[in-house]
Amino acid sequence: MQKICDEDLCTGCCACLNKCTINAISMIEDDYGFMHPQINQDICISCGACRNVCPVVRFSDFHKEIIVYAAVSRNSSIYVNSTSGGVATTLSKSMIEDNGIVYGAAFDNKFNLKHQCANSINNLDAFQGSKYVQSYIGESFKKIKEELSTKKVLFIGTPCQVAGLLNYIPSLYKKNLITISFICGGVPSVKFLKQSLNGFLSGAKKLRFRNGKEYGFWIESDNREDIYLERFYSQYFRAFDNKLSLRNSCYNCKFACRERVGDITIGDFWGLKDDPFFKAFQDGISIIICSTEKGKSFIDHYKHNFILREHSILETLECNPRLLSPAEKTKDVIKFRVQYRKKGNFNVAVNSVLNLRYRVYEIKKNLKQYRLLRYLHNIIKK
Repeated sequence: MQKICDEDLCTGCCACLNKCTINAISMIEDDYGFMHPQINQDICISCGACRNVCPVVRFSDFHKEIIVYAAVSRNSSIYVNSTSGGVATTLSKSMIEDNGIVYGAAFDNKFNLKHQCANSINNLDAFQGSKYVQSYIGESFKKIKEELSTKKVLFIGTPCQVAGLLNYIPSLYKKNLITISFICGGVPSVKFLKQSLNGFLSGAKKLRFRNGKEYGFWIESDNREDIYLERFYSQYFRAFDNKLSLRNSCYNCKFACRERVGDITIGDFWGLKDDPFFKAFQDGISIIICSTEKGKSFIDHYKHNFILREHSILETLECNPRLLSPAEKTKDVIKFRVQYRKKGNFNVAVNSVLNLRYRVYEIKKNLKQYRLLRYLHNIIKK
């Protein structure tokens, strides 16, 4: 087997790594920090098993929404500490309380984001909160298959990771599997994240990308004051907001559409029309899209843990564009990659592409503040 799929379309889901029974596949980091499968041709037997589970090569089952909810967790502690309505953490907690296990993304002590298993509620803190970077699956799919013979498993990941898992798990085992994907805007690499934050992560113990509706970096440490980095001035967020730093496959993502893979899709319910039921929840409201009967039954089973209101998916499509199409690969993406290869420094490469644009933004912001101050000054004088 020369290759599994087109390298530019590879999602790095690791389904092939998990499937190969003779360990002929390893995951290798490219120049930008994204993981790709590499086949050892000396031991590969060309059985094609890797291609049979690849979500790029193999057809995935897509499902139109059955029912859509606006949702907020009834657990006030979970809601306050979540980046939206607390749906993922509440469902994870419920699963573990019912003797199931959860697989989700968590940082290790070196700030590598990896999919890990949680079998107790105490392990869930590491999963909580949005993380705008790609997680590494490793051999998690193998472990999930082993667990499914005796336990229920909840898997939370990107749509392409869910598709890879569903291709890998035999139908016989799927009755105990619930899959949740989130509305994915594309994934930068951990390499980009570490380069951008550089010295800020030294001695850090916790990293957050969001605080409710506010974006930025909150970095906690034992031996110094906590650090807050504002979104506007972060080169990482500038690149992410302008879709410069995504994996190549994200620009051609077949999963960025209204029809979904897996059982449930969650995310922020941007565009939610006025609903007096949710006026008290200013820190965020989640959307739950049930795409299979199994997913709907799962939500029905735990609906007592949420404030739920049925809504139309049409309310969010304009504000959640990744439910319609993938991010566009603009000329700026190409410029960024050229500069990154030349400079080898993420922040410098981003700045070379976006600096002028953000200087204009800053001037406009300052002018707006100046006009407001002048207006207030004139009122006070009168």
